[in-house]
Amino acid sequence: AEQLQSLVRTITTTHLKGLQQPFSSCDFYTMGKTLGEGAYGKVKLAVHRITGEKVAVKTFEKSKLTEAQAQKRVAREVRILKALLHPHIIRLYEVVEEPYRRLIMMEYSSGGDLCRYVRDNRRLNEAEAARLFVQIVDGLAYCHACGIVHRDVKLDNLLLDSHRNIRIVDFGLDRKSTRLNSSHG
Repeated sequence: AEQLQSLVRTITTTHLKGLQQPFSSCDFYTMGKTLGEGAYGKVKLAVHRITGEKVAVKTFEKSKLTEAQAQKRVAREVRILKALLHPHIIRLYEVVEEPYRRLIMMEYSSGGDLCRYVRDNRRLNEAEAARLFVQIVDGLAYCHACGIVHRDVKLDNLLLDSHRNIRIVDFGLDRKSTRLNSSHG
């Protein structure tokens, strides 16, 4: 109850100071460290102020999204993530539009990417490698069944959750396909 009252005071104070944008669901999160950076923005760790749940927030500065191609990539990723619901695909929670940036709130995968995991462990035993491979294939098969081709599958785009299960990310290069065949890879 005390956390909620504190949050309400913070939001009210900020709003009264002439905040141009009205109250937003982003106000419920405390932004933390940067998890990664891309050409158009950053991915930050955020914590929900009331529940304590950690989320990954992909932030895109609108000033960096001036090219039509960049805007299409961001819109495509959001559209695809909204359409997908699978245990091995990162879950989209919310998209927040602010005057100068777009925020994409997603599931947080605390285990990092598979590239780092393999590098840190030097080698995976056969059982673990097979388990991860099955999860990757399962997630990609689901995408294909939905008519979506990932087109950028690499270790950096395969995250691990706290139980070391795969979460496929980065759908910006994906393509909606009405017909899948061998030429799509």
